[in-house]
Amino acid sequence: MKRLFCILLIGCSYLTLAAQNIPQRLPEEYAMKQTEMVCRELSITDSIQRHKIYRMHLKYAMRQQKGLTRQEAMQQMLDINAELKRILPDE
Repeated sequence: MKRLFCILLIGCSYLTLAAQNIPQRLPEEYAMKQTEMVCRELSITDSIQRHKIYRMHLKYAMRQQKGLTRQEAMQQMLDINAELKRILPDE
């Protein structure tokens, strides 16, 4: 029984340490990746629109880095969609 407890304790300790070593992406990297994905899916080639979309994603990535609750994250997704509709034409 003691042996099983020790194995579980060591396993939990290892998982805790391993989870802390996950590299975090910088907001700039996250914004660039999101911008590329949106531009690829919507076939956006206009550099002005691309820059506006990048700045929007950067703003939200910086806000997200501080940590959001589930409700705040859902609201942020709605805000991103609304802002994208303002940036992009109706086409």
